[in-house]
Amino acid sequence: MPDPFLHLVSSLATHLVVVKAVLLQHHGLSIRELLVLAMVTSMGETTLTELHRILGVQKSALSSLLERLYRKSLITRAQSPEDRRRWKIALTPSGEVVMNQLMEEEQQLLGPAFETLSDQEKATLMNATNNLMQQVLDIQRQRGWR
Repeated sequence: MPDPFLHLVSSLATHLVVVKAVLLQHHGLSIRELLVLAMVTSMGETTLTELHRILGVQKSALSSLLERLYRKSLITRAQSPEDRRRWKIALTPSGEVVMNQLMEEEQQLLGPAFETLSDQEKATLMNATNNLMQQVLDIQRQRGWR
C-alpha cells in the first residue's frame, strides 16, 4: 500500500508540473527545454557534458534541445579556448527575462493558494520543504545525477 504522504507530495508535484506546462506553452517552450534552462540558470555557465551528467539525457537529444534554445536566442554557445571540442553554454539576457517571467507568472497563479495559509503554516511548510529538497538533492548526488 502506498504511503499516503508520499502519494500526496507526488500528486502535488504532478499538479505543479501541469501548471508549469501551461505557462511554458505561452512561451513556446517544452518541459525538457525548461529543465535545461533551469539547470543553466542554477549552474551559470556550463557545458554539454555537465548537463548530460546531471539531466541524464542522451547527448544527441541534449544537443537538439540546446540547438532549439540557441535558435530561440535563450542560450549562448561558445567554444572553449582551452579545448575546442568543448562548448560553454550560458543564458542570454533574453533567456534570463523568460525565466524571470515564468517565475513571476507562476507566483501570480499559485500565490493565492498559499495566501490561505497562516504565517506559522507557511514557516512549517517552508522548513519541511527545504528539508525534503535537501534529501532529494542528496539522493541525486549519490546517484551521480547532480
